[in-house]
Amino acid sequence: MTRPAGFTEPLISTRFGVYCWTPSVGLKAKRRFGAGPCAERSGNVDNGPVAPDPRRAINVTWCGANPVFRKGADSPVYIHSLSSEFREQSGSVWSAILEHPFVRGIGKGDLSRDRFEFYLKQDYVYLTEFGRVFALAAAKSEQLADMSHFDELLHATLKFEMDLHRRTCADYGIPPEDLETVEPALVTTAYTNLLIRTCYEGRLADILAVLLPCEQGYVEVATHLKEKGLPSKKHYRDWIETYTSKEFRELAGWVGDTFDRLAVDASDPDKARWYRLYLASSRFELLFFDMGWKMESWPKPIPL
Repeated sequence: MTRPAGFTEPLISTRFGVYCWTPSVGLKAKRRFGAGPCAERSGNVDNGPVAPDPRRAINVTWCGANPVFRKGADSPVYIHSLSSEFREQSGSVWSAILEHPFVRGIGKGDLSRDRFEFYLKQDYVYLTEFGRVFALAAAKSEQLADMSHFDELLHATLKFEMDLHRRTCADYGIPPEDLETVEPALVTTAYTNLLIRTCYEGRLADILAVLLPCEQGYVEVATHLKEKGLPSKKHYRDWIETYTSKEFRELAGWVGDTFDRLAVDASDPDKARWYRLYLASSRFELLFFDMGWKMESWPKPIPL
């Protein structure tokens, strides 16, 4: 990343923005982030002379400009982050996700078991294809470090995430072999086809753009629910704690960071194409939760 003129000491690029500090200035408290083109949502950045870890600030900002401090300044200037801009532009979709009865049911712990079972089975199918996406993304990576991170994402999906589904389904009396034979629903099929097609047809930045809503979206949804208090039901609590874990936050953060790195000096046509991919995935995230709520494999005119 090119250091802008007039900025001091190290720049840290994270999915929460691009930060710069000096020992005398530091990253300021949340009131600093409220004075600018976009205010932070909940921020919990530390004060003090020691540079804080930006990843502790789970929801510092979801907007198209991110706070950076000039040396000796009391208020930030703002540096562009394309992934944050995409999130802001698609805000109506994400508001619908956060308010969806399926999501609210997980948070309250009163989502019916049959709906959660249906969702878990379809998500298991989705995650199988999601693993292929990471393998294909690694093949299109030009840097060994990026290949290594996609390997981490693949491992987290196949071992960590899918193990959560297997454990929960086992508690519901659903053996692992039954999960392997689940027929993909219409939404699952369409969503995974979008991901796989993008891997074959697009470049690495295209793949990251289409991955962002799932990777960062689940962290955001789970964080939103956790802030309201964990439910008493174990399986819903486990779901929230899985997607707010340090490991998932860091992996999701890397996806956003890498996309923003590749997007530096991008052309307007590239940005438009990436946003179309991002928006399509965001809409599918909403449709996926809605599918779980309705327990609809295929629309009613289609005989099963």
